[in-house]
Amino acid sequence: MTKKRFLALLLVLSSCGTFQKEKPKLTPKVTVKKKKGKPEPVRFKPDYTYYYMLYLNYLTKGENEKALRAIEKAYNLSGNTKLAVEGARLAASLRKFKEAEELISRALEKDPNNVEALKLKAGICVAERKFRCAEELYRKVLKLKPDRDTYVFLANLLINQKRSDKAVKFLKEGEKRFKNDYLIDYFLGEAFYLKGNYREAKRYLEKSVSENPEFESAYLLLGKVYQKLKQYGKAEAFLKKVLKENPDNIYALRELLLIYIAENKPKEALDVINRLVSLEPYNLKLLSWVAANLFQMKEYKQVIPIIERITKLNPDNPNVYFMLGLAYELSGNLKKAVEAYKKALSYYPQNPTVMERLALTYYKLKEYGKAEELYEKLWGITNNPDYLIKAALLLDKMGETDEAYKLLSFWKDQLKENPDYLFYLAYFADKLGKDSVAEESLKELLKIRPTPDIYNYLAYFYALRGKNLNEALKLIDRALSSNPKSPAYLDTKGWILFKMKKFNEACKFLKKAIESKPDDAVINYHYGECLFKAGELQKAEKHLKKALKIVNENPEVESEEPGIREKIEGALQLLNREKGGVR
Repeated sequence: MTKKRFLALLLVLSSCGTFQKEKPKLTPKVTVKKKKGKPEPVRFKPDYTYYYMLYLNYLTKGENEKALRAIEKAYNLSGNTKLAVEGARLAASLRKFKEAEELISRALEKDPNNVEALKLKAGICVAERKFRCAEELYRKVLKLKPDRDTYVFLANLLINQKRSDKAVKFLKEGEKRFKNDYLIDYFLGEAFYLKGNYREAKRYLEKSVSENPEFESAYLLLGKVYQKLKQYGKAEAFLKKVLKENPDNIYALRELLLIYIAENKPKEALDVINRLVSLEPYNLKLLSWVAANLFQMKEYKQVIPIIERITKLNPDNPNVYFMLGLAYELSGNLKKAVEAYKKALSYYPQNPTVMERLALTYYKLKEYGKAEELYEKLWGITNNPDYLIKAALLLDKMGETDEAYKLLSFWKDQLKENPDYLFYLAYFADKLGKDSVAEESLKELLKIRPTPDIYNYLAYFYALRGKNLNEALKLIDRALSSNPKSPAYLDTKGWILFKMKKFNEACKFLKKAIESKPDDAVINYHYGECLFKAGELQKAEKHLKKALKIVNENPEVESEEPGIREKIEGALQLLNREKGGVR
């Protein structure tokens, strides 16, 4: 029996103790007047004993509503507080809390310190979530006549309110009164577990199971404690002990699954998952929990049938279709992912999370136009400039750099202080040869976000155009002060010095750059050009040919550094002329 069921049973049936039913004499009083002549008929006037016997009879038959009416009449005729408490207990079991409270209140009017009535009223307060009221009543009972059950009920109430320190205080008091009690030791273990004191939790829980070896809840919690202590073998042993007696214990199976995940035992974990799903195939909460754990294990193919089952049980929930789409996407079934995401959007067409995943899936499928369209919609819905930038980057990827630039330019007034926006506006303007826009955007960006990369970008921008070279040198020196070994920054400084015709000094920086990044096409080209100007023709040829080979094998280099192939080929032609036309 789980702790929750155990406490519920204890609370409903035992919160006011065991009431020994009084069995009054069954002979009702009958008054007969003797008169001369014809005798008068006998008149029966029932008293409380009659209604009490009626109550017992109805209870036996399971006619609880009639039993409640009968005991209420018995109490009204007798005024006996024990009958009021018994009637209140029956009313509470029928969830007729108003009637139960009325009977209890009448009993407490006559006897304010009636312990059984106080305990039952506290139980009703718990059922109605009036926790302050319940706590006050339990405290009063402990002052009047302390008993084990009240310590347990009060501790459980405090634990559920995350007041474990207070629970420990009362349980320690109970421990002194009721030594070696398995329930008090169990709840002390639980309180220490919630406080994070796993050593003390372990001590009390092991004591609890030694006092009651059949107490399932203690074994379950011990499994959790040992899991926290990362003693997975012991945790597994306790949980398997529970499962040996009760193979279908959902709680034990769930904890065992977490242990197998922690131990990275996917096969054992999947076996437990299959067992859980077979036991509770229609439990949405459990299936969702299982799915979440499969995601954590990255078992995306395994999670798909679980989520498909959830879609049948909860067919109108868009979140379920989103999770299904995510499982398909991460398992590589992109077309199925698209279908699931579209299904989710049919319920909520402007869900940004789903739209973003669908856009990413289209991108993976190389359906860039559909992805771009979704990112533009996302920008319109959320006003998040990241989506606008992603749309522009996709337009650029499809060869529509001019459209990408126009898209960003349209929102300049609104986004002129956004650093990411300014960077990409400069980037597309640079690619399109719109130098004034690129330079202006980079300067504005430096005011907002003066990072080494932006100093390097503007410095390289000047170097490529052979302008503002002294300013470029200052900019790149600021970048290098933060990262002196950056191959990109070293390359930029080398190229600025090259444009200033300081070839020997330039080659020193470009050599350092190539040593850090030997397979970079641009750095090989720059170093080759510099060596050529410095008169080292053989070395120059080696690096220029290497640069050309890298560009031929990686066409995307051309899009990042427009015109680089022509520049390399032109440099090689000049070098060959210098060598007398010999290749």
